Amino acid sequence: KVQPMVTEASKQAAQEVRQKAAELFVRASNSRDNEEKRKLLISSRDLLQSILTKYPQSGITDKVQRNLARIESDLRGLESSNASRPVSSGGAYVPPKTGGSSL
Repeated sequence: KVQPMVTEASKQAAQEVRQKAAELFVRASNSRDNEEKRKLLISSRDLLQSILTKYPQSGITDKVQRNLARIESDLRGLESSNASRPVSSGGAYVPPKTGGSSL
């Protein structure tokens, strides 16, 4: 009788942690600051990884693994975009004028 209660409590706790991780993920998705986005994604990843170690019997490990894969993909995308993007002064890109009359 105790085991089903432990399993249910574990699932409930894991779902609460996963919800917190989801909130961080949404904040990261909405952030325009790559450094803040990276920190939020790492925090979300840490929470999800804690589910796998603290609540392995929760029954949501497949969902957690999929969430982790998405976060890792987003983190890799951030790293590659930071590496290939030149440092800018923060202004909008204005293409050089071609054709037409020159001043």
